[in-house]
Amino acid sequence: MHLLAAASFTCAASAQGASAWTGWYLGFNGGYGTGKSNVTTAAVYDGFGYFAASSVDSINATGSGSVKPKGGLGGLTFGYNTQVGGTVYGFEFDADAAGLKGDRSETVVYPGFAPATYTLSQTTKATAILTLRGRIGYVDGDNLWFGTLGLTSASIKIEDSFSDTYASAAEGASKAKNRLGWILGGGYERALPNRWTFKAEVLYADFGKVSVGGGTFTYSVPPQPYPNTSINHSADLKAGLVRIGFNYRF
Repeated sequence: MHLLAAASFTCAASAQGASAWTGWYLGFNGGYGTGKSNVTTAAVYDGFGYFAASSVDSINATGSGSVKPKGGLGGLTFGYNTQVGGTVYGFEFDADAAGLKGDRSETVVYPGFAPATYTLSQTTKATAILTLRGRIGYVDGDNLWFGTLGLTSASIKIEDSFSDTYASAAEGASKAKNRLGWILGGGYERALPNRWTFKAEVLYADFGKVSVGGGTFTYSVPPQPYPNTSINHSADLKAGLVRIGFNYRF
């Protein structure tokens, strides 16, 4: 009798463990991101505009570079798992506030107009990150090792400016746009008591490129608009994200 009871208990426990990861879950996460953003500030030459051709060439060369946005992130996670034997399939959605920021600034002498100089300042920010990813993993007891792949969206903000000492010229751009990209990575999740899990993951994302037109180009003091003169700005963003979190399984 005791042997039959033990065998029955073992079978029940095995059946319960076989689907332990199946179901909906809700949680929170936090982490840190580092990335690279290729930035451009490009003046447009117009024979009736402010810039000489040599100035446009110099500005466009100086304005092509990169910054390294970095900063913290954190938010909420929602998902669903289905366990089949030792394999777990599922999807996961998360929404994070982010504080990734990178900037650069350069001051250059105008070709042919020394000692007058111009200054370019360029900043790329990511202020919000969303992901929708599929997951597949391998279960080893209370441990789940998984890979993930899907879509991501980020609010990328460009904050660029131009100024010079030749005629107190100035221009600026400050605009955020949402961009859709892709994301992949992998991680580890551990089952904890009372239906909680702990998760750690490393992700790589390509958020695409944002292009914006500059603001009104002005010169003189007080500022006056200068006709036929414009500057364009762009930035892309690729980033690695490291996050940990806790999920509650329903």
